[in-house]
Parts: sequence; C-alpha cells; structure tokens
Amino acid sequence: MGLQVDEQEVSHSRLATIAPFLAGATAGLVCDATVFPMDTIRVRYRGPAMPEELRGASNSTGLKKVASRLQRYSLLSEASAILRTEGIRGFYKGLSVVMLTSCPAFGVYYLTYEALKSRMSTMAAGKEWSQDVVHLTAGALANVCGMVIWTPQEVVKSQTQVQTQSSINPSTVVRQIYSQNGVRGFYRGAVIGSLTWTPLSAIWFMSFERLKSLSARQDTVENMDRMAPGALALSGFIAGVIACTATSPIDVVKTQYQVAGRGVAASSLVGSSPPSTAVDIAGALLRNEGPIGFFRGVCAKSVWYGTFMAINITVYNSVKLALQECGS
Repeated sequence: MGLQVDEQEVSHSRLATIAPFLAGATAGLVCDATVFPMDTIRVRYRGPAMPEELRGASNSTGLKKVASRLQRYSLLSEASAILRTEGIRGFYKGLSVVMLTSCPAFGVYYLTYEALKSRMSTMAAGKEWSQDVVHLTAGALANVCGMVIWTPQEVVKSQTQVQTQSSINPSTVVRQIYSQNGVRGFYRGAVIGSLTWTPLSAIWFMSFERLKSLSARQDTVENMDRMAPGALALSGFIAGVIACTATSPIDVVKTQYQVAGRGVAASSLVGSSPPSTAVDIAGALLRNEGPIGFFRGVCAKSVWYGTFMAINITVYNSVKLALQECGS
C-alpha cells in the first residue's frame, strides 16, 4: 500500500513539473490559430517598402501631411488587398510551419520562465523591488531558450507571408532557404531577432506580473493564479501594448531584414538589391521615411501581440491549473 502511494506521489510530482510545458504548448497552439491573420497583415505592412508616392514624404512635408497620405496605405487597405488578390487563404500563409513549431517553443518558453521565476524568487525573498528584476531576467532567458525554435519558424513564416503567388508555400520557402544559405539561412536575423524579442518578453513579463498583482489586490484574490480570466486577459493585453511600444523601432528593422533574403522575397522589397545588413536597412528607412518609418505598424503589432498574449496567458493559466488539480 505504501509503495502504491509513493508511486502516485511521484506521478503527481512529475505532472506538476511538466505542467508549464504542456500548458504552454496548448496555449501556443490555440493562439497561433486564432490571431494568425492579424500577424500576416502586420508582416505584409511592415515587410515591403512604403509605396513610391510616400517615399521621402517625411523629409519634405510635415507629420500631419505624412499621416494623411499614410491613410491610403493603411492596415485596412493591406487586408483588403490580400482578400482581393489571394482570398481568405492569403491570411493563413505560413500557418502550417507555425503550428508544427509553436507547441515545443511555447512549452520550453513557459517551462523555463516558471523554473527561473521560482528559483530566483526564493533567492530574492523579502525584497519588493527585486521581483521586477526576477521577472525581467526570467522573461528574457525564457525567450532566449524559445528562440532556438522560434527563429527558424519566424524566417520561414515571414518569407511565406510576404509572397503574393498562391504557389508559394512553406515547403518551397524551406527548400529555397536551405539551397541558398544552408542551415544558417534559417537563423537569418537571429541576433537582431533576439535584440527585439528578448526585451519584449522581459518587459511583458515584468509589466504583466505587476498588473496581475495590482488586479489581485483590488479584487482581494489571495492566489493570483486563480484570478478571473477577464482580469488575467486584460493584464496580458495591456502588458503587450507597453512592451510593443518600447521595442517597435528594432522590430521594424528585424522584420524587413528577415524578409530580404535574395531569391525568396527580394522582389517584394525596395529595388532589386535589398540592403544586406540591419544597419543598412535602418539607414534606408531613415532616409526614405524618416523617424516615422520605425513605428510603421506599431498599432498593428500592439493589437496583435496584446491580443495574442491575452489569449495565451489565459489559456496557459487555465490548462496549468487543471493539470495541477489532476495531480493533486
């Protein structure tokens, strides 16, 4: 009888240990399937260059005039163009590669965050200010681990999304990338990607934990993991907007750099010879569009990421609690 109890305790302990991985994998799958069309619009809007009529507008006119002219090149017009030329399927280009990689990536992401948060919180116990450092650090390192999977996913997905030909699919893009650059091609922009997503993840987790704590105090909830789903989702959304606004400039450069691979997406970018480095792209953006170019699509990114993380953290928390209850 004692042996049976011990085996049950071991089984429950193992389930509790892997609960963040399983919950993260589920959350990633649900979120990617839900908000993928928004991401396609975001990448199309940020990836290609601004139309010729707007080029240099920010250097020759006031910001109000630029904003007025940009209305003709809006997110809605981008969505309308996709629907008109490619149909509903155009919004889901690259979804298959995301569905295959999101489960393990988000599983590793949340497993790493929870493990580091638990250990570092114990070390920093009793120091209120130190919790922000804990969440920043754990969020940053969790992203670094997840990027081993996310970087190839993002490269293939982005280059598939910017294609307008219906015959281009992820498998075609994968073959083209590998034939031209080998394995290194799948990690194109890994450094600049890390410089974008690592602070984004760190800022999101810090902001989210702060907002969650504030919401729990107002609602007098003792266990923050058992907050109302609506409050959890709202905290996740607001944290997403904060993080996106802070990291928008480098994200614009990163997106254009990743879709500028020769032979795959070059035809959709500025000229036949796109800039070869992130610094070149940043310089071209500044010359052609001015400072406003670094914030192109920031609203779309904020809405997309905020919505994504609101759904993600709500699903993650619900699945994690369910698994923990099964193991108790």
